[in-house]
Amino acid sequence: MSGVSDEADCRRAAALITRTAVWSPEVMQEQDRGSNLKRGVTLAGCRLMTKLGAGAASEVWLGQQLKTGELFALKHVRRPANQDARQISQVENEHEVASKFAHPAFRRSIRLEREREFFRTVAITEVLEFVDGVPLDQAQLSRRDILLALATAARALDSMHEAGYAHADLKPGNLLVEDLADGRRLRIIDLGQACLLGTRKERIQGTPAFMAPEQVQRGPILRQTDIYNLAATAKALFLGSLERAADVRDDISSLTCAGLPASLTPILARCLHAAPESRPAQMRTVAQDFEVAALGLQSMHDEGRVNAA
Repeated sequence: MSGVSDEADCRRAAALITRTAVWSPEVMQEQDRGSNLKRGVTLAGCRLMTKLGAGAASEVWLGQQLKTGELFALKHVRRPANQDARQISQVENEHEVASKFAHPAFRRSIRLEREREFFRTVAITEVLEFVDGVPLDQAQLSRRDILLALATAARALDSMHEAGYAHADLKPGNLLVEDLADGRRLRIIDLGQACLLGTRKERIQGTPAFMAPEQVQRGPILRQTDIYNLAATAKALFLGSLERAADVRDDISSLTCAGLPASLTPILARCLHAAPESRPAQMRTVAQDFEVAALGLQSMHDEGRVNAA
C-alpha cells in the first residue's frame, strides 16, 4: 500500500478511529497531559501521521509502517500515576480476544508493544488493522442495505459466539461500512469489552443506550446480550436518533407506531425482551430474520434511505 502524504487523506479516518479510543467516565482527567507523542514520532515501528482521538489516558493515531508504507491504527494507552491498569487491561483484552478467532468482518489486532518500568507496564500500544470506513449510522444506506449490514454483523457475531466470546458493546459506532471497489463491506471493531460467554463483570460496562438489562444488573454476559445490543442498534438506526429510540425502549408495543418498518417490529420485539431466555437463542436466527425482512422491503420497493442523527 502506498504512503499517505496529504493531511486530508489522513483525516478521512477520523470518524472511524476516534470510536476506538479507550474512554472511561471514571477517570476523566485533562486529556493528553504528559503525552510525548506527536506527528513524525516513531511508535511500534510506524511513523505517526495524524492524531485521530484522545481519552483520559489514551491516544489513537494513524501510523505508517516504516518498512512497507502500510497504514495502521495505533491505540496508545499510558497508565496514569497512582491509578490501576484498567485501561491497559482493556487493550490487552481486545488483542487477546481478537487472536482467539478469525472472521473477515472483525478488525484484526496485529500486535501489542509494552513499555515497562521494572515489572510494571506503564504504557501499551496496540497495532490495529486500518479500516477506511464510516460508522453505520453515518453511512447513508437504504433500509434494505441497513438490514443486510445487520445480518452480516449477526453472522460474524455468531462465529464469535461459537468461539466462546461475546462482544458486549455493540452500537452503531462499532459497526463500520467500507466502500471498496467490489462493493460495501461491514466491519466490527472495538473488542475492549469482549469477554467469555457467561462472564459476570465486576462493574457495569457498555454504552447505556444499547445495554441489555443483564449488563445493568451485572448478570452473566450471554449470546442473548449481544442479540439485545444489536437489536437496540437496529432500532436506533431506523428511528434516526438515540432520543427517539429511548422513548420506546421499555414499551415494545409502541415499536410499530414509532415508524419502524412493519417487518422489523416482531424481530425487535423478540430480541429486546427484558428476559434473556425469551430472546432468540442464536445470532444466526437473527441474521436470517434480518435477511427475510430485507427481502420483504425489496419486494415492496421500500428502500428509502435512512438518515440517522
